[in-house]
Amino acid sequence: MGAVATATAEARKIAAKSEVLFLMGTPHYAPRHGSSSSAGARLARAIVDHPWIVLAIWLLLVPGAAYYALSVKSDNSPDRLIVEGDEDYQQTRAFQKIFPEGQYVVILAEADDPFAPAVLARVEALENALREVPKVKPLSALTIYRQLHSDFAATEAQAAEFKAFATGTTLFRKQGLVGDGVLGIPMELQVANRDELQDVLRAVDAVVAPFAAAPAPLSAVRKIGGPYVDRYLSEETQRSTLMYMPLFGLFIVLLNLFLYRSFRTLFAFLITIGVTVLFTEAFAGVMGYVSTIVSSLVPLTVLITCTSTLVYLHSLFVACPSGADIREHQIFTLCNKFLPCTASIFAAAVGFAALAVSGIRPIREMGYWVAAGMVVTFFTSFTLFPVLQRLLRTPPSSERKTAGAFWPRIVHHLPAFTYRFRWVLVPASIALMFVGLGALLGVPRLIEPMRLETDSLDYINHELPLYKDTRRFEATMSGLTVTEAWIHVPNGGALEPGVLRGLHRFGAKLEADRRVGSVMGPTTLLQ
Repeated sequence: MGAVATATAEARKIAAKSEVLFLMGTPHYAPRHGSSSSAGARLARAIVDHPWIVLAIWLLLVPGAAYYALSVKSDNSPDRLIVEGDEDYQQTRAFQKIFPEGQYVVILAEADDPFAPAVLARVEALENALREVPKVKPLSALTIYRQLHSDFAATEAQAAEFKAFATGTTLFRKQGLVGDGVLGIPMELQVANRDELQDVLRAVDAVVAPFAAAPAPLSAVRKIGGPYVDRYLSEETQRSTLMYMPLFGLFIVLLNLFLYRSFRTLFAFLITIGVTVLFTEAFAGVMGYVSTIVSSLVPLTVLITCTSTLVYLHSLFVACPSGADIREHQIFTLCNKFLPCTASIFAAAVGFAALAVSGIRPIREMGYWVAAGMVVTFFTSFTLFPVLQRLLRTPPSSERKTAGAFWPRIVHHLPAFTYRFRWVLVPASIALMFVGLGALLGVPRLIEPMRLETDSLDYINHELPLYKDTRRFEATMSGLTVTEAWIHVPNGGALEPGVLRGLHRFGAKLEADRRVGSVMGPTTLLQ
């Protein structure tokens, strides 16, 4: 306790010489000689003395910022995480120029006996309805069989013949067309862009809905595929954004009313935070960024930083002593909090800007985006917010009692408490550090290391039918992930016997890998 007393005495000596003394929760300041003539003080004085000019500048910039902010498009699909400069990505795009392909989804028609005549008639009706949807090309085992037997009518005899055709080889099972108790209807969606894809998916949903609502004699009709996963992620991201923004706004309202108990102060906070988010989004519009799953966190990050900075500034402002000049106190507040707020914001900006080293474009853009938001936060906090304080005449604690009178007592006892229990707190902190390290890197034979989630299904609620249906499809039939091998053959000899034999052996070796569901090559149908 002697060390604590000594430390406390030294702290009091230092505080006595500083610019601010907190006595009974109220700051008494005595600016150093010459501080009023410093560049920072002159700038703070200019902002406080000319609030209408500062406000007019911000108002002139708002329309342009709103225009660029509204131009930011949203694309929450995992495809946005792909690096366009990657060699594999460029090879894939070159391949698709020669062999264009659309998006694929699969309709699963489940039944106890999928080859029963009534079931086949229902599946055929479903497939015919899907075929009427523009830009949709369904192709099932039943479609292939009908091309060979145009008189197919789902009688007992013809149903038995179709079953023999569909199950006579492993081809249809490997391609996801036939499974245990299920017939698959893969569909190619020939769309040019994401908006068109959403329109086609809605049309498919409308066609499938009556069959799913009354599936008999089927037991169920399900929809799976990458486009449905992407749509879920996009809608869920938008839904969560629309949810957390109002919730955070409610938090700001409650925090202000609890701490400062003033609607004028609340308006100053809300206007400053709103302008900060607006200009942050405008930066993205100017740079041509697209909002993705990753960057959807940018507004929330800026909201938190801006709110904490404003609380830091206003908490000193409201502690203006009774009878003191509110104008001089506001200037003092800006000067006193300039260094800590600037350092905090600068550290956050540099930290996020460091994401520029990432090769993944959305992550790199998010780093720049948040860093720009930190810069905007700095300017709004030290220019817009002070003028709003002055114009709205936000009341200090001498005019309206604020919350937090207990805080100085906590601060007074906290150093002694932490020093007294240092032998517990420091080892506990180190232990927690090693716990986090073990969770990240893993512990042999005890905890597996964290893995990077690259499967878009991992980001979906595992209790949703979409997740369960897709996993069951992958387990019982073939997977939904398609990888294409682009093989260049010199002198146009792709159909030479030796080349075909080599391709056949290559496909057989690939298919022998347990991680590969099936391989489709030039010789597959002939086999």
